[in-house]
Amino acid sequence: MINFFFFHKVKDKKHQDLIDYLKSEFGIKTKNIEFYAQAFQHKSVAITNKKGLKLSNERLEFLGDSVISTVVADFLYEAYPNQQEGFLTQIRSRLVSRESLNRLGKKIDLERHIKYLKGKNNNHKFLIGNAFESLIGAIYIDKGYEKTKDVLLNNIFKKHINLKVVEETNTDYKSQLLIFCQKKQQRLTFKELNKAKIEGNFYFTMGLYINEDLKTKATAKSKRRAEQKASKEVLGI
Repeated sequence: MINFFFFHKVKDKKHQDLIDYLKSEFGIKTKNIEFYAQAFQHKSVAITNKKGLKLSNERLEFLGDSVISTVVADFLYEAYPNQQEGFLTQIRSRLVSRESLNRLGKKIDLERHIKYLKGKNNNHKFLIGNAFESLIGAIYIDKGYEKTKDVLLNNIFKKHINLKVVEETNTDYKSQLLIFCQKKQQRLTFKELNKAKIEGNFYFTMGLYINEDLKTKATAKSKRRAEQKASKEVLGI
């Protein structure tokens, strides 16, 4: 009994800064701090367990991505009772974009808790946004959907997001480029150039063509994101 008590005291001390952060920022008293510690463990410093599985935040990132999308859809459905699907889809896309999650992560000071390999050869452009998704995945596992929804809406979105600004900000680069091409009587198309599985994740490379000429290509975890990246590059934004 004494050994068990001592073990948890050491573990709590190890993660005390994270425990304090979760309580002060989100009002969360953790049931299992290890979920949250893993949420900030980037794959560049992944730990291999006894079963040979590399422990990083990628699985939690996958889960958090789905949870955020569901919470935002739920919120927008209630917030805009007179709007149609197209409008709701656009607003959700803006709220859950990598750029948006990166900004939110910076506002709630996530980066100081992230463990990752720093260096000039490491591209961590969306490090904070990915950790944001992982954190939400950890909260969901530890506390369930309702608490996660409460944290997202009341501790994050309502404090750091102005919906009016979001409504007026167009981040649908593909649609912007399509309108531009139509005005110029040009044909815009996208083609899948490659699909690769890297460390358990699929990455899609999409080519952007105008009048059948390849203008650029971009790679992302989904075809939609790759198309948006390529469109943004062509627009010069």
